[in-house]
Amino acid sequence: MSKLKLPGERLDLVERRVKRIAIVCAIIAALCGIARCGRAGEAALLWCAYDQSMLAPALELGRTRAVVEVLNPADGPGAQRDIAYGAHVTKARALRNLRLVGYIDLVTWRGDNWTVKNVAQINRERELWHTLYGIVDYWLDDCFSDQPCIRALVGGVSWGTKGRSFANAGDTVPSGHWLRTSGFAVCDYEDDPPRNGWTKCKGPCVILFATAQTWRQRAREAQQRGATIIGFEDVSRHHNGDFQRPFSWWTQLK
Repeated sequence: MSKLKLPGERLDLVERRVKRIAIVCAIIAALCGIARCGRAGEAALLWCAYDQSMLAPALELGRTRAVVEVLNPADGPGAQRDIAYGAHVTKARALRNLRLVGYIDLVTWRGDNWTVKNVAQINRERELWHTLYGIVDYWLDDCFSDQPCIRALVGGVSWGTKGRSFANAGDTVPSGHWLRTSGFAVCDYEDDPPRNGWTKCKGPCVILFATAQTWRQRAREAQQRGATIIGFEDVSRHHNGDFQRPFSWWTQLK
């Protein structure tokens, strides 16, 4: 026979039950929020919008999966806000799945020759990304890991959100290298089939050269080796300049 509870005890019991229900509801809400930020167990997609033709696909992909989009309206932010990219940023911010980073090239190209930029130039581009687009995370391109001048430049800039930015060396960076310990997420590359296996790919981000038939398997292999952000390029147009436009099978990534 159950013990008779006094009014005060019954009130305490109700309060405890309400608190338990509130905790359960909070956990469910949190899990739902995580699910909206990407499908469970799936790596985020790296999408490089180096051309306006890449903008609409980024929004479509961002409605169904987590996407990290690299914006590059004018080989960087440009001196003024680009109309198409500006409108895209407004739309992208309405999608929880879509994170924006701004493109910054660490060097200036003249034909096949390059010169490293200085700290003032990089800080100016960072300022433009912030004032024109509200972006404070970056994709550092041509971050040549074997060049002392690049190391000096990267170390000489006060990166406010370094932990959320990326360093793209254009090749695979060995473990223990200074770029691996710089605080940036290093982007690796792997050909199809992998040139070096996966022995040197240690970072969270990788760009895979694949086909419509091989990208799923390649993505699974990359995730098994720790990749959490994966980009793709069609192996049939490897380094031929077409990478600035969407490949024909991008809709399979949804």
